[in-house]
Amino acid sequence: MISVIIPTYNRNKTIHRAIDSVINQTYQDLELIVVDDGSTDDTEQTVASYQKEDFRIRYYRQENKGAAAARNTGISLAKGDYIAFQDSDDEWMLNKLEVQMAGMQEHHADISTCMLCRYSDDGHSELFPKLRQSAILPYETIISDGIVWTQMILAKKEVFQDCLFDETLRIDEDYEWAVRAAKDHTLWFEHQVLVRSFVQADSISRGSLLSIKTRDYFMEKHADLCEKYPGFYIYQLRTAGSQKAMLGMDDSEEYRKICEIRGSLPDHLKLLASKLRLRQLYYKWRR
Repeated sequence: MISVIIPTYNRNKTIHRAIDSVINQTYQDLELIVVDDGSTDDTEQTVASYQKEDFRIRYYRQENKGAAAARNTGISLAKGDYIAFQDSDDEWMLNKLEVQMAGMQEHHADISTCMLCRYSDDGHSELFPKLRQSAILPYETIISDGIVWTQMILAKKEVFQDCLFDETLRIDEDYEWAVRAAKDHTLWFEHQVLVRSFVQADSISRGSLLSIKTRDYFMEKHADLCEKYPGFYIYQLRTAGSQKAMLGMDDSEEYRKICEIRGSLPDHLKLLASKLRLRQLYYKWRR
């Protein structure tokens, strides 16, 4: 059985879409655990209306602790041999679990992820991640780019026994989880779009001081990986630099460090653009 966990906070208007996409999966041997992280809207009543028709749905309410804590609560309640996550404002393709289970079993993987199509409120869409084919992903590929989001994850329950989500994080806790989980477990990437993600107006902004502090936290917590895997360190620096540029801050220090490590022509051009504050102007123009 697969235990599907939906953490939610004040998503009464969208959670029905997430629930429908789970209970209508072609893979039906599942339970759905909705962990309400202290909602103040009618989320509980909405979930209760589903419970009247589907015995597989369980509801648990806790005080507001954040999405990572809600997912960990769901893991502790899970009865299945596999665990998957859905977000309360997103939608799965109806064959998601079936496709991922088949891929995991065929390739003897412990974790499966897939492609996602992200829709913004202005009507634009983007496919993610930018990988070209299904494969067992090398560890350095996984940690050198943020290619794992929770809505994509299906994993054996045993993976979570020693690898829960870091509850100190408010963003990117899925990527940080993957950095730890993939050290000792194989990850199969399914090159199919199996998730639709919808950006909400009140989603936590990634162009923020919080995102910059998160990168600093990553580099401190995983200092050993920064030293061992240059790609991991460069990704943290590049992401922090982009966040700073979005906020109009100087990001030349990040690109100076990148040039010391890799020193490619594009890196040097971005360093020059940073010193001339062209990157800040670019992001201001995009807004």
